[in-house]
Amino acid sequence: KQKVGVQVVHCHWTISGLIASMIFGQQVPIVLSVRGSDVKLFNNFIYKILNRYIISRMSYVVAVSDDLANSLKNIGVNENKIRVIPNGVSARFQPGDRTASQRQNNLPEESFIILFVGMFVPVKGLDILVDALSNWQNKVDWKCVLVGDGPERSTIVDSVHRYGLDRQFIFAGSQEADRIPVWMQSADLLVLPSRSEGRPNVAIEAQACGIPVVATRVGGTAEIVNDGMTGLLVDPENSVALEAALTSLKGNEDLRKQMGHYAYDKLREKGLTWEENATKLHEIYEELLARK
Repeated sequence: KQKVGVQVVHCHWTISGLIASMIFGQQVPIVLSVRGSDVKLFNNFIYKILNRYIISRMSYVVAVSDDLANSLKNIGVNENKIRVIPNGVSARFQPGDRTASQRQNNLPEESFIILFVGMFVPVKGLDILVDALSNWQNKVDWKCVLVGDGPERSTIVDSVHRYGLDRQFIFAGSQEADRIPVWMQSADLLVLPSRSEGRPNVAIEAQACGIPVVATRVGGTAEIVNDGMTGLLVDPENSVALEAALTSLKGNEDLRKQMGHYAYDKLREKGLTWEENATKLHEIYEELLARK
């Protein structure tokens, strides 16, 4: 039976695509957006088969990065069904007054500020970050600000305490969305020590605020962070390499500013906005409606 008033269904995450196909069948075109968490399931044989089946029932599947698109192709998804539409970045993410932002966040102006924004979950690699900074025990001119929360919080707190870094780490907790740009404007760099990623929007947001990103070379991160130009990339699970990258930027303010400026300029050139994202999605909807 035709679902009255429904012309196109857009789902996020593969499980919702399965539910939509069970409800609507082939009566209504279905668009499915996938991200990093979906593709991690492709490593399991059963999940790979299930995801391939679900996606076969979709009219289009939207990937947020070229890396995700390649993962879809690798499990046998028809290339003609795949569209790559990167996420955008909100206009509230802009370069700001670093000193004023630091005062607003009660951060010491003379310190080197490392910022992490995200969930406290194993995949984000916060344990690797703490290990990397454990060698900075004798340095006092730095702070590592962790914005976010999650099930790994107590483990990370314990690890920070074990290394004697309680005074250097700041657990800022979960923050309202409109407060995140101020934290980024306060920082010297964003760190993203993840074990796996799709196309991390937090890295785009940091660059929009004019700061470099130190991240792991996973998923679509390398599509965002130009190693040596807009930040530094290191291998995942490698605290030694992460420490070396952080140390190199800590000691070179000119390089940090150069990377931040370049990142901001390149982002503007790419036009990574939510308006552009919406325009491309609208084109898909129009194409599907024209088929009917």
